[in-house]
Amino acid sequence: MSALLFSTKLFPFLCLLVASWECKLLNTTGEDIWQSDTIINSNNQIHQYADIFIAGAINNFNNYSNAAYWKNGKEIILSNDHSFANDILVNEGDVFVGGTINGKPCYWVNGKCVIISKDDGFVSAIKFHKGNLYMVGLYHDSLTDIYYAFLWENNVFTILGNGYASVTDIAFDNNDIYIAGIDEGKPCYWENQVKIMLSDHVGIVNGIEIANNDVLSAGEFAPEDNEYYLTGYWKNKEFISVGNNSAYIWNVSFNKDKIYLVGSQIMDKDSLIDQAILIEDKVKTVLSVPDNVSAVALNIDFNKGDKYIIGNCITSTKPVLSSQVCYWLNNKIYIIGRPGSVCSAIHIEPVL
Repeated sequence: MSALLFSTKLFPFLCLLVASWECKLLNTTGEDIWQSDTIINSNNQIHQYADIFIAGAINNFNNYSNAAYWKNGKEIILSNDHSFANDILVNEGDVFVGGTINGKPCYWVNGKCVIISKDDGFVSAIKFHKGNLYMVGLYHDSLTDIYYAFLWENNVFTILGNGYASVTDIAFDNNDIYIAGIDEGKPCYWENQVKIMLSDHVGIVNGIEIANNDVLSAGEFAPEDNEYYLTGYWKNKEFISVGNNSAYIWNVSFNKDKIYLVGSQIMDKDSLIDQAILIEDKVKTVLSVPDNVSAVALNIDFNKGDKYIIGNCITSTKPVLSSQVCYWLNNKIYIIGRPGSVCSAIHIEPVL
């Protein structure tokens, strides 16, 4: 998969454009776009230990998307306007979703939309930390025609970087704030708003995690500009490659002293099929899908020893392609979205 050097959140939009071609040929009942014994309708699954929240969008057949999220497989549309949900969390029973509506950065609280800037842009990540709400994303300054990364903290809007930037993820370590992204086309992160460059060459950081005082930054960069990309993660400022230019890493996580990476790889040089992958402490697993299905793994969360991975699956047997939201629970695949659906984030809320 080729690199996207603006924002990882653009990938779901690309999927929507692809999905829109096929949706006109399919019914709208949410029926699976393929049939397989390995797929179980998530609505029929009993969620005994956790509620599964997944953010994304539905294509509405007019090349517009509607922000949505799924709770245990049930689809909840957030807006009928052109919108997308990029991140999701639950705090004290309230559901927070960050994204964009009619081109403006916004978030929803229990379905009520709050726009945070008059300029165009989007919220890419939303988190609570020590009782405070944080958001990061991108906005377009209409006066200068420059895109800036931003940090939003309790209604305080702070610009990050020098422009032509974007941010993709946020993490915390006690009172320290870490924000992943790209500035002036180069991979970086901000520690308490101080920029840390990870390469002098083009690239991007897609996800960030703090593990035992180390900063883990997942992404890619080109050792020489305009050449092939190396994909993997930085441990502090040391880059560790996991797939040269045949794979793409979308996110990183840390759980029980193990580093987890999720992404996709090309099945072989003659194939158009991408395989969703999980790398657990350098051990790679290709996630299960039916035959002739491309897939990408985008995010991972954990509960009681279980691994939940979200992604988008695309059938390659139709005359044209169609995207559908899926997730893997311990490498078993489940379909939760209708044709034309895409996702970007997951939140697991333990059931007490």
